[in-house]
Amino acid sequence: MFKENDSPLFQAAVMTFEQLGFLLPDLEEEKMTGTVAGTTAQVKFSGPFDGRLLVTLSRELLPVMTGNMLGEDDIPSLQQQNDALGELANVVCGNTLPLIAGAKEIFHLSAPEILENGQSPMAEDGAMASRVYLSFMDGQAELRLFIDPAGQKRLAQ
Repeated sequence: MFKENDSPLFQAAVMTFEQLGFLLPDLEEEKMTGTVAGTTAQVKFSGPFDGRLLVTLSRELLPVMTGNMLGEDDIPSLQQQNDALGELANVVCGNTLPLIAGAKEIFHLSAPEILENGQSPMAEDGAMASRVYLSFMDGQAELRLFIDPAGQKRLAQ
């Protein structure tokens, strides 16, 4: 639905990683294909259209980003890493939706969920509207935005 480098998800992701995680993506890096192996957070949303955002950070990137967010050099605990990933996903989602629907639209975001290993992030309905890969010095991130079919039709108009 959206082209990667000019998509609202790409814009919101780059801004959020820079401002919240103090991480600058390598925008010259060749685009990845496939799926990033790591930890995934999911944020569901409802409003003028419903959907969900999935953010996956590689195993190498998650502790680095969490340490940056906390301002600590020590390796953060698994709970701190999960909390930081959930917060990142929440902020990216909150920054993406107004870019798609306009600032006047109101969305309700669910609390972020960390998907356990083996738990399928594709188990729910909804078409993928945007997928973004970002490469960093310390790893990769993959972001996937799903919008319900009725929302897809609304956005296409």
